[in-house]
Parts: sequence; structure tokens; C-alpha cells
Amino acid sequence: MINLTEEKNKKIDFKVKTFTVVTSAILFMCSLTQIAFHIKDSDHIGQYSIGCLLFGWLAIPGPGILWLANPLLLFSWIALFKNIKKAFVYSTAAFALAICFIFFRKIKLYNVMGESDILSLGLGYWLWVSSCFTNLIGISALYLRFINNR
Repeated sequence: MINLTEEKNKKIDFKVKTFTVVTSAILFMCSLTQIAFHIKDSDHIGQYSIGCLLFGWLAIPGPGILWLANPLLLFSWIALFKNIKKAFVYSTAAFALAICFIFFRKIKLYNVMGESDILSLGLGYWLWVSSCFTNLIGISALYLRFINNR
């Protein structure tokens, strides 16, 4: 028989999980409408995040490897409701990859010949990182609770 405290904890956990995923997903979707970064190119003011999501994998030998943060973020959302340990690993890896883009100075784009200098990071990038960070914080709180309740 489940006691009332355990049932109450499960309801709270479900609410925190749902809030984490919804908040992270909203930030992610908002990021797709914004410019991710500005490049040194006379024809391009900035690269929109939606283009980075759709074509970023094309630059995998290089900064495109960081595109893998997107499927890891998705996997963490799914795993959060099934396996908190996996969700924690996926969310940590997604955030680590997302934040690493700061260290790249050049990028080869699908619509530009050769490499372009990255001049600055746009709001789309920061919303994407915020999505990963929000996800990591929510999952970390649940993971710590899971570890302490063992």
C-alpha cells in the first residue's frame, strides 16, 4: 500500500518534470525564431536558429558536432519520464555541447562557400543554451532528490 507522502511526492515530481520539459521546450522553440549568430559575410546579417537546427549536422566535422546537443536535449525530455539517471546524463551532455559553441571562431555553413568568421552570438543561441540549462537544472533537482531518497 502506498502511503500519502509517497503519493504526494510522485505528484510533485510529475509537476516538476512537466514544468521542466515545457519550459525548456518553449525556450527551444523561441530560439528557432531568432538569429543564432552573426557571420562575416556581406550577404548574411545572421544565421537563424531554425537553419542551424535543420542543417547544422552538415558541419559535424567542426562546430557542427555541437548540433548533437539537439537530439540529446530531446532524449533527456523523453528519458525524464522514464529514467532519471539517463535524463541527467543526456541533459548534462546537451548543455555541455551547447555552451561549447562559444569557443568556435569560424564555421562552415551550408549556404556559404568556405568558412566564415563568427562575429557574435545572437539571441537564438542564448535561448537555446537557456533551454538546455533550464532542462539541466530541473533534471538535476529531481536527480538529487532521487539519490537522497534511495
